[in-house]
Amino acid sequence: MGISLRLWLLYRGTRMTLHPPAQGNDAAFTLSRERRSTVRVRPTTARAQVGSVALARSTAFGGITALKGGAFETRLQPHVHSSYVIGVVDDGAVEVTVNGVSAIATAGSVIVISPFVVHTEIPLAPGGWSFRYLYPNESAVREILGDSPRYRAALPFPCPVLADPGLASAIRNLDDDLRATGDRAVTESRFAEIVRAAAAHSHTSAHAPRERRNVQAVRTLITQRTQRNVSLGDLAAAAGLSPFHFLRVFKAEVGLPPYAYFEQVRIAYANEMLCAGVEPSEVAYLLGFTDQSHLNRQFGRGSFTTPGRLSRLASQALDHARSTRARR
Repeated sequence: MGISLRLWLLYRGTRMTLHPPAQGNDAAFTLSRERRSTVRVRPTTARAQVGSVALARSTAFGGITALKGGAFETRLQPHVHSSYVIGVVDDGAVEVTVNGVSAIATAGSVIVISPFVVHTEIPLAPGGWSFRYLYPNESAVREILGDSPRYRAALPFPCPVLADPGLASAIRNLDDDLRATGDRAVTESRFAEIVRAAAAHSHTSAHAPRERRNVQAVRTLITQRTQRNVSLGDLAAAAGLSPFHFLRVFKAEVGLPPYAYFEQVRIAYANEMLCAGVEPSEVAYLLGFTDQSHLNRQFGRGSFTTPGRLSRLASQALDHARSTRARR
């Protein structure tokens, strides 16, 4: 039995409001039929070139997910995560692109990506790359950093790849701890150390022009209201732009057209809910997919695996965390 919607919303810090979709509704957020051809993106799915995969979970700071991957050759289309990504490359090489900025990460490099930021990771070495990723949510990061105005919005990182051996070591240590003892006090201490070290690399860019700020505000609206009916015209009006100009500026600023971005946001929430223990069928219903098969088809456009497999990995991680606590 998956966790209830109420518990998941508490875990998320009630960041978004979910409304059950109408019967047969493909997605509560839609563009008008006559406009969809303007923003459609040819669907592509991840190539199933995945080596070893293991999840770990901790209840510290409202829930921390850790993913350890080996020999990844998967090439995903541009996608987003609902949480931060803070990770380290163990082996191989990968080209990470965020906001048009590309950097190559090799063994020992740290990768940092803000929530809901469009990005790609392209393996460069034969045999793929191996990594350890932490996925802390925004509320956990704010809890650690405090209530300073600087930290009320998601931390921006000018470059997704960092050379910080101390931070790389701290990520490995925490990942090892989550898979071994799972001691909450140790986890909280190490995680806070990691967040503060990563925050030291964040940097707010110069004041953006009004047009770009308006588009970013619309982007935030999409990330927070995935179950609202919003037309392309409404989004453009919110940005103070014509629909055609809005499409062009949104894609240039965000990295995807509005509807494609919405689909990636929905996949990101599905990924988070599955990792938290929500059953795939319930995830499909809550996020407005027609059925679980529809979720399965969409999920491959922003994830390395299927909802069913991720659900099983999450279940194993949660069982391990519970058994570890019981032994102490």
